[in-house]
Amino acid sequence: MDDVSPGAMLPGLWSALTATMWEMTSAALAGRTPHGIRLLGVGLDGIQDALAGMEPRCRTSGMALQQRTQFDPSGRGPALDRASRRRGVITKAIACEAAGHENPFLWSEQPHVRCGPVYGGAILLDRACAILPGLPTTSGSRTAWVVTRQEIVASVCRLWDETAACSRPACDTGWPRCTERQLEVARRRARGWTNHAIARDLGTSVRTVGAELQVIRALTTPPSVDTSGRSIWAL
Repeated sequence: MDDVSPGAMLPGLWSALTATMWEMTSAALAGRTPHGIRLLGVGLDGIQDALAGMEPRCRTSGMALQQRTQFDPSGRGPALDRASRRRGVITKAIACEAAGHENPFLWSEQPHVRCGPVYGGAILLDRACAILPGLPTTSGSRTAWVVTRQEIVASVCRLWDETAACSRPACDTGWPRCTERQLEVARRRARGWTNHAIARDLGTSVRTVGAELQVIRALTTPPSVDTSGRSIWAL
C-alpha cells in the first residue's frame, strides 16, 4: 500500500464539505431549510454579533480553521477568545501560511494559533456543532450557518484532526509578531485616533506612540489595518 503524505486528503475533504454546504444553504435561502442547519448571520457585522451570542454556549473546546484572517481594530474576536478561556474552554486555531503574512497581527492576537494547510473556514464547538460559511446572498453578502447534522460535523472533526496532524507552531513560520502595546496602538490608530489621544488612553508618551507606530508600519500595510477582523470566533 502506498504511503499517503500528510495532508494529501485535505483538498478532497474541503471540496466535498463545500459542495454539501452550498447545496444545503442554497435550499435554505430558497425557503427549504434542510434538517440540522440554521442561519447564524448575514454580513460581517451580523455574523460577528451572532458569534458573540454563540460563545457562552461553548462548553469544552472551540477550534477554528482559518484560510484568511483580517485585523479587527475593535478586537471583538480576540475578546471572545479570552472570554472562552476564562471559562476553561480550550481554544485552538490553525491558519494557512499566507494568513499570517497577510495579517501581521494574527500571531499577536492569537498566541495559540498554528500553521497548516487550510483551504476554507470552519469553527468546531465541543466537537458537536460546526459553524460554516455557505452560499452568499443574492446581494453578495456572506452567510454563516450553525450545523448540527451528524455527518457534516463528523466531516469537520476529520478536517480538524487531519489538519492538526500536519500543522506546525507559529514560531516556525516566520510570521511577524508585535507586543501587546503595539497591538493596542495599532487598534486605536486604525480607528482614526491621533497620537496624542492614543498616548493619553494608554498612559504613555506621544514619543513612545510614534516609535511604536514606526515598528507597526514595518509589519503592515494600510489594507491589513483597515479591514474588519477575525479570530477563532469568525469565518
